[in-house]
Amino acid sequence: KQKGKKEIEEYNKVTSIEIEELKNLNIYPNKNTNLQANNVPVKAEIDKKVSFKVQVGVFRQGVPPKLWDIFQTIEGLKSHKTAEGLTIYSAGEFNNYEEAANYKQKIIEQGIEDAFIVAYVGERMLSVQEAKLLTSKQ
Repeated sequence: KQKGKKEIEEYNKVTSIEIEELKNLNIYPNKNTNLQANNVPVKAEIDKKVSFKVQVGVFRQGVPPKLWDIFQTIEGLKSHKTAEGLTIYSAGEFNNYEEAANYKQKIIEQGIEDAFIVAYVGERMLSVQEAKLLTSKQ
């Protein structure tokens, strides 16, 4: 199955700098387009809860001043500092993709145009496609 136009546009919104920073963390956002149920590498963690969040930024030097005011208005904003010195900002925690997509749209309307959905099983990040596959099996 090919990625839809909207998914491709969403992926392309992530700047090349953010992509490089994520790759340094061994995170590759939504690249696998040929997922099958038996290819999902998180079977050992399937009993853990799958969650979707909206990532609003990854910064090494703090939130840029032009975004700070907007960040202050985002409900449920959380930050996570990585061992590499990056701070990842995300908002919301949803059990299904549709709720996360609706929240992402609200954040985009607030001015964070490159917000995108990320997924976790337990504390481990996985592709949104893998998470959708896992949630469809539950």
